[in-house]
Amino acid sequence: MYALSKESGVAYSTLNDIANGKVDPDNCKLGVFRTIANALNLSLDELYDLCVENNESVTTDYGIPVSIGVRQKSFYIFFNYNEEPIEIELCKVNGDTRRYLSYIAKWRAEEYIRERRMNDPWNIF
Repeated sequence: MYALSKESGVAYSTLNDIANGKVDPDNCKLGVFRTIANALNLSLDELYDLCVENNESVTTDYGIPVSIGVRQKSFYIFFNYNEEPIEIELCKVNGDTRRYLSYIAKWRAEEYIRERRMNDPWNIF
């Protein structure tokens, strides 16, 4: 990381935030990505794919796929429920939460779905 910072001229803290998922690659400045890609001899697409590779997904017991992403230094889950897009903040980004992230995401999405089903007057169990 230190060598890449020296080679690219991108601040070590910026590289660290990108590598640890504290920065959403979709919100990163193109110039920063271009500089890093050039230093690593990668295309912008290759670098982007490396950065988003850490984004996980899980499937609930209800069969609903849930995407996990990062926004403003927090983990979020994204899924559709009854054709409605749902976005829920899980927790701040750090090494400890990343280890259990897929379990937390699945649990939180299922909790949301259960609550919605319980409050739906047309739902028949």
